[in-house]
Amino acid sequence: AVSFARFLSYLYLCSQMKRQLLLYFILVMVAVLPVAAQSLSVGDTIAIISPSSATDTATVNGGMRTLQSWGFPCVVAPHALDNYRGFAGTADERLSDLLWALRAPHIRAIMCSRGGDGAVQLLCQLPPDTLRRYSKPIIGFSDVTAILSAQASVGAQGIHGSMCHAIATYQGTDTVSQALRHMMMGDMPVYHLPPYALNQHGRAA
Repeated sequence: AVSFARFLSYLYLCSQMKRQLLLYFILVMVAVLPVAAQSLSVGDTIAIISPSSATDTATVNGGMRTLQSWGFPCVVAPHALDNYRGFAGTADERLSDLLWALRAPHIRAIMCSRGGDGAVQLLCQLPPDTLRRYSKPIIGFSDVTAILSAQASVGAQGIHGSMCHAIATYQGTDTVSQALRHMMMGDMPVYHLPPYALNQHGRAA
């Protein structure tokens, strides 16, 4: 508090130009600071969307059963089970599902049903700041990596992890699914790897 008061005093004594530069610097720093996605708690709602290729009811229901067994109620996006020329709906429909899941206050996380192809079509129409303004963990891999990369580019955080089919296959009891469950609840893994015996120190050209 004392340091902040001193900063305000200094800001007041600065010339108008210096004040403008300092305020501009502060605004830029705030704009690029990472926005940590909130970890989930039991009872939080997860939306299932299909931003890429078409999926099927069994895959979505299987993923939902696993998530519900972990204590997370689920809702399915309006177009998650659509099929339009191999995609889960048109680009506009898939984008509307993503925006719905991001903007709905009762939804705390988003799991993609599957990858495949087509996620980049959404990014062509999605204002990048939307992913920062509505920072929620988006979970997926494969084609969904495009959306996760867009999140990372604006300082938001997603989870590069299993989707509906994978967590349903072993009812969420396998090691990979359990790792995902822990990450969703804020328990991030820490890896300690010994150096390989034949590693050589050097400098990249």
